Amino acid sequence: MQKVGFDRMIEIEWLNKTVEIYNKESDIKIIKQELNDYLKDKVISDDNRKKCVNILTSTWVSMPDEFSNLRDKAIKLYNDANENERLLINWSMMMLAFPIFCDIIDTIGKLLYLQDDFAIKTVLNRIYDKWGERSTVKYAVPRIIYSMVQWKAIEKKKPGICQKANLIAIDNIDIELFFIECYMRSFKKDYINFYEVNKLNPSFPFRLSIRTIDIHNSDSLNLYKANNNLLITFA
Repeated sequence: MQKVGFDRMIEIEWLNKTVEIYNKESDIKIIKQELNDYLKDKVISDDNRKKCVNILTSTWVSMPDEFSNLRDKAIKLYNDANENERLLINWSMMMLAFPIFCDIIDTIGKLLYLQDDFAIKTVLNRIYDKWGERSTVKYAVPRIIYSMVQWKAIEKKKPGICQKANLIAIDNIDIELFFIECYMRSFKKDYINFYEVNKLNPSFPFRLSIRTIDIHNSDSLNLYKANNNLLITFA
């Protein structure tokens, strides 16, 4: 049974603070203490604050070894990125850290491809199908979705209903390619169709504009022609 792990609302400023601390400190205990101090006047409950700290450090610090190279790449990209680009980097890191986040953003992306809004209950029921009707899932899904509202990835329309927000423009092609690499790793894809690369379900809040030349110039990704398909694969 997969662990949920992400069961508290997380603000984008907290994720950015985690990167700021990690840039100057690598000791996990010290990072957790600094985050705990930072959140003391934002999250009153000691237990809730501890859970928030664990989510933040799971996203950026206590990364599985298989993804450590991506985390190192993320740090380099993050330090020169603007606010919108930093959101996409955080988004990508959360895909790597939390399988339930992947399933939720994939579900929302599918719904918003067909319509302009969605019911949180609809997302929850679809996540139940994959994760089981667990209490941790019941609490995690709305908290993750309302975290996305705080990040301005979606908007709250009315209680229990969210809707599309304005697309978030990303101008740095290296960050767009980083997202694709994280998407392929977290969703366990050996390849994806190039003609779908700018409209993947999990990228629903962002405006991507990846071209074939960008893949050719990438150190991490390749283009491969198979029959009538143009595929993106790992280099």
